[in-house]
Amino acid sequence: MSRANPILSATDLEVSFGDLKPVDGVSLALRKGETLGLVGESGCGKSMTALALMNLLPNPGTVSAGEILFEGENIVAWPEQQRRNLRGNRIAMIFQDPSAAFNPVFTIGDQIAEALTAHDRMFGHEAWSEAIRLLGEVGISEPEKRAAAYPHEFSGGMLQRAMTAMALACEPDVLIADEPTTALDVTVQAQILELLEQLQERHGMAMLFISHNLAVVSQIADRIAVMYAGKIVEMGETQRVLAQPCHPYTSALINTVPKPSFKGRLPTIEGTVPPLHAFGAGCRFAGRCPLADQHCTEQEPALRKLDNRQSFACFKELSA
Repeated sequence: MSRANPILSATDLEVSFGDLKPVDGVSLALRKGETLGLVGESGCGKSMTALALMNLLPNPGTVSAGEILFEGENIVAWPEQQRRNLRGNRIAMIFQDPSAAFNPVFTIGDQIAEALTAHDRMFGHEAWSEAIRLLGEVGISEPEKRAAAYPHEFSGGMLQRAMTAMALACEPDVLIADEPTTALDVTVQAQILELLEQLQERHGMAMLFISHNLAVVSQIADRIAVMYAGKIVEMGETQRVLAQPCHPYTSALINTVPKPSFKGRLPTIEGTVPPLHAFGAGCRFAGRCPLADQHCTEQEPALRKLDNRQSFACFKELSA
């Protein structure tokens, strides 16, 4: 597959829980070797988008509309067994809470080895040896000893590395990293980001990096998709979006990022993300937007292209 063609994409993706839609018409594309950052506040639908891509939506959630294409095939239509073979093998995920991702009664090495045996990659002693090698690859010292340890014997940063090792066990083509640096101190956070970049370069995989922290995403992403209340409101090349945001929500997020020389109270975005049952007919950011007028509350803006490098969903013409 050419790098120009997406290896994983979603078109008009809709996730429903009955009448509620935490993901509503999301389209994004991920190419081999690139990192797409998906950013937005908590409750904007980022994790639900990731779980939909992995076919791991909690009940009664369903993909109610749209397509998810992997190497050009719509995997939404695949039977569960076929999607299970894909999950953890060709597409892997680093979950938000590493402590919840491991079974406390099995060793770290056993759980990484299980990822290999589940997809018939290798078995027995060979799988155990590969688990040790993977722990070493993600920077865990004394991997032979650590492989025999249990999850409660690992620090948060070590668990995050171990989960990364498990995700990489089958050398996936796509890695989805959902808030992989949350609750880690700044030093460990920087180490995890550096590790992900190194592993991506080494394995040539595509990565969807999900975070509420725009400063973190700016360090690792080639492109950024800004999500608000279930919709993509801006998308484009990282440096272009950060330098010239076109959507008021993107601009507000950028303003909340601490500057090295800043002193005093950090700016905030007034209000909160509306609950799923309270989405109005117009722009979902209108209630918090300083530029909103009656038109914004009555009609929903469509995502439109500024040029080939950036698109946004807003009626206003911001400086671009």
